[in-house]
Amino acid sequence: MVGERTALLRREDVVVVALLAVCIGVGAALRLGAVDDRLPPNRHAPGDVERYYVGTAESYLAGTGWVSRYRQNFIPPPLQAGFIVLVRKLVPDASYGALRTVQAWIGTATIVLAFWIGAQLGGRWAGVAAAVLFALDPAVVGLVGVLLAETNYLFLLFAFLGTLIAATRRCSVALAGASGLLLGLTSLTKPFPVLLVALAPAWWIGRRRDRRSVAMAVALVAAFSLPVLPWVARNYDRYGRILPISTNGGTALAMGNYLALDSSRTVYWEEIQHRGAWKSPEIEARFSGRRDRYGKLDWNGRDAAYARHALAYIRDHPGHFLRNYAIKLYNVFRYPLAATGKPLRAGHYFRMAVLLTGLAGAAWFAATRWAQPEFILIPILGYFAAMTALFHISRSGRINLPLKLLVGFFASWMLTRAAGVAQRAIRNRRQPDPDGRARR
Repeated sequence: MVGERTALLRREDVVVVALLAVCIGVGAALRLGAVDDRLPPNRHAPGDVERYYVGTAESYLAGTGWVSRYRQNFIPPPLQAGFIVLVRKLVPDASYGALRTVQAWIGTATIVLAFWIGAQLGGRWAGVAAAVLFALDPAVVGLVGVLLAETNYLFLLFAFLGTLIAATRRCSVALAGASGLLLGLTSLTKPFPVLLVALAPAWWIGRRRDRRSVAMAVALVAAFSLPVLPWVARNYDRYGRILPISTNGGTALAMGNYLALDSSRTVYWEEIQHRGAWKSPEIEARFSGRRDRYGKLDWNGRDAAYARHALAYIRDHPGHFLRNYAIKLYNVFRYPLAATGKPLRAGHYFRMAVLLTGLAGAAWFAATRWAQPEFILIPILGYFAAMTALFHISRSGRINLPLKLLVGFFASWMLTRAAGVAQRAIRNRRQPDPDGRARR
């Protein structure tokens, strides 16, 4: 009996590895196919926000420092520009198409990380389901075709999440430190998850309340500081003030939270960005023409002023803020269920099915697995939902993508649990009755 069970497990392992290999192959083909879909190999998109990263990298390679080529003193997150610099250092003649090809392979490697996270949540079959959902996601596939930070960001984010869950399950100080280092690198690519440096340690200490959890928390925070603090120190040395990882957080916060905003009517980013109703005449007048010591417009000071302006609005008008916030949170999950005046494509139906299944799975997971270490993914999901709604203006795929991918992990868990329930029901129906007849 034991030998039969061992042989069955081995056959199952072979099937899982084969399915994962097929998933990786299909995912790689899709991503490599997306490399030249938008742009030829020797061009990038100068009108897109990828110019933040490309311009900074080219400035560094030209010997003029790690600064944006904007006329403002804009600070982009450093690691996407660092990725471009690294590839160009290794292969000086690398085209933009070659850079996107490297991103495609990084995106393919992320499929394995999706499997790892899913497997930690619900076993190997949940891992396979998570890998399939991530490999086929049309938004993820399309983003390798431009030099935006999302592809590398998702790789680092998934590496952090997988390591964090493993650290929580094993109560490992070393893994906690590794997760902190990965969180620091993730935040230097896109600063959205930076506050998880406080959430994860608080979760460990609040759940365990022992010296081990304190040691894990200290390890995470210390390792997080290793890559982040030098960048903060560099910004202080250059600009003479403590600045966040990147510029635009305050502006984005102000654009998503102001008194004239009615989230029940406003849908798209452009409706806010171009109307300018979010702008403060006092801040615009104060920073009009103001330049830093390098002669660039003081975008950093303006951004900090808008952060204070948005926080003052939230403090003075909590009812208006909470109404809009609730509507924005609904809109985050509403897409692609909402009608946009355009016919839904296959990718929209795919995301719709994953979203609905994942939300049901997250609720089931929260109700049944609250005592398990992997439950830590639930407060992380809540963090991404809360932060996405705070900065949410439109149904932007880039703003909402990480949250929806996290929901996808619970969709994979839900699918495997539902399959397990169905399998047990079929097995029970086939068991013989006491009189020896099979149940019908």
